[in-house]
Amino acid sequence: MDCDTTGYSLRSAVRCADCDTPLTACWTKGRSKHYPYYYCFTKRCESYGKAIQREKIEGEFESLLRTLEPSVPLFKTATKMFETWWNYRQAQIAQRGQALEDEIHKLDGKIEQLMDRLVETDSDSMVKAYETRIKKFEKTDRAVLVEKSGQSLRPMHSFNAALRTSINFIAKPHQLWSSGRLCDRRAVLKLAFPGGLQYHRNTGLRTTDTPLPFKVLGRLTSKRFQLAVH
Repeated sequence: MDCDTTGYSLRSAVRCADCDTPLTACWTKGRSKHYPYYYCFTKRCESYGKAIQREKIEGEFESLLRTLEPSVPLFKTATKMFETWWNYRQAQIAQRGQALEDEIHKLDGKIEQLMDRLVETDSDSMVKAYETRIKKFEKTDRAVLVEKSGQSLRPMHSFNAALRTSINFIAKPHQLWSSGRLCDRRAVLKLAFPGGLQYHRNTGLRTTDTPLPFKVLGRLTSKRFQLAVH
């Protein structure tokens, strides 16, 4: 992956608000040096060829990114909620796995009973009937239960191992962006703004949607939700 620290971090991630086409970027030559700008190069668009200073658009983006950072108390509450949910899901999966194991045990008992009857019978038709039922139990019913049980009993990662990195990102998305690494910045854009962003040269940056984790944090700030928690 390209982890260059140069270039235009928002290129292709931000779309023109007039035509909804991804902005491109380039350096424009001035009297004594080159200057970085973003542009919409879609002909017939109202913003076609209109320069947007890189410093301006990326500065607005960083300000927007900072608004996503929750307060310390809110972050602690959210972390506790996520951890409670994670532990609840682990318990559910464990119960489901045990229930499947019990079903397998019962089915094995039925198969054993049929095997005993098969040995005891002298009727060819009954032998065939028992063999058919045993084959169905073993190759269909039991196989399905074993597969489901194997999936349920697969060891789950602990909360820290599975979600801690994501939780930390939600707490400080700007910190990852500030690394300056292009690969980190692409990760921020993908996680924080999966629906992308739009930019208008007059009104500035706008988001198309807020990711679910940040929506949850936003709801936590409401008085109604805080009362429900307490």
